[in-house]
Amino acid sequence: MPSYTQISALDDALAEIKEEFSKGAYMKKVRSNSAKDSWGGANVIVTTDKHRKGWEGDFVLITPHADIVGWYFKRIMSVAYTLGGIDSFSKHSFFHDLAKSVADLAEGADEKMVFNTLIAKTREILMISMDSSENNRAPRAPI
Repeated sequence: MPSYTQISALDDALAEIKEEFSKGAYMKKVRSNSAKDSWGGANVIVTTDKHRKGWEGDFVLITPHADIVGWYFKRIMSVAYTLGGIDSFSKHSFFHDLAKSVADLAEGADEKMVFNTLIAKTREILMISMDSSENNRAPRAPI
């Protein structure tokens, strides 16, 4: 089980992101290398372009909510690294799993459902990841 401090920090960070979302922070359009892409990294591309292709091994999420997803990915990345929930190796599965959770939503899901799905999946993934990292630490020497 992650420590109380880790859980509290995660919940505080997610609450801050929820507040930013409610104020429309995702509406500031920040694009990656393609005019229709809102995220490209960790073998995940988030776009509105129905013809967008990626490299072999890329997960291409085509969604009308690309702005929200891209904004969220940029916002959650530093949180996840800071909390020790992801690293340079696990970021690929982290962002893939988040993108897949959006792809699995029913067609016609609104932006609030997309956002709430991302929040819930993030908490689920990071709780498991922080728990694993706690359990894999070397035992401390007795004092």
